[in-house]
Amino acid sequence: MSFVSIIASNQWVSVVSDGNQVEASNAGEVQISLSKKPSFVRISEYQFIACTGSEKRLKRIKRLFTFQDHPYKIDSAMLAQLKEEVTSVPSDRQDVLLAIADAAEGCVCRMISNKPGARWITLRPEYDRAATLFLAGKGIDEQKISFLSDECNRLLRHKEGKLDNAIIVQTQLNRIAATLDATIGSRVFHLSIKAP
Repeated sequence: MSFVSIIASNQWVSVVSDGNQVEASNAGEVQISLSKKPSFVRISEYQFIACTGSEKRLKRIKRLFTFQDHPYKIDSAMLAQLKEEVTSVPSDRQDVLLAIADAAEGCVCRMISNKPGARWITLRPEYDRAATLFLAGKGIDEQKISFLSDECNRLLRHKEGKLDNAIIVQTQLNRIAATLDATIGSRVFHLSIKAP
């Protein structure tokens, strides 16, 4: 499954993902596609959506939210539509996680999963500290996410405000995550969006 890390400062949001895509069959067998595309899509100059756990969902989201010149209005209707896309995949078959980042409105990141009863989680950088968000599959459990978060904080310490540092840290995190979950690929893709 793809691994996606998102780091947001007050001026920019950076996303790094590997190129592996997964899809589970109705029988629950996971197929890994060694993709040449990231697990995120830029939807405007100031926004992107990242999705892991379902190649079909990511492709559908790319069709629904094509790039446009002006930012999308991220309102309750759009969030409900994205939630519906994610929760249409049964959580007992595969984990699907989706994040939407918006640099047009203060570098806000929102995340939701396909778990029953899941709600949107909103993250913002605070007091000049970056906000971090990780999307991963079942191979990266809570303990491993905690480890990756600690590594991110350690690697970023006193360098949070610099975009170049964030990209280096995210690339290192992807390498670490790939040692924890064999479905995570080593090829990485990067995108950054900046506040106007």
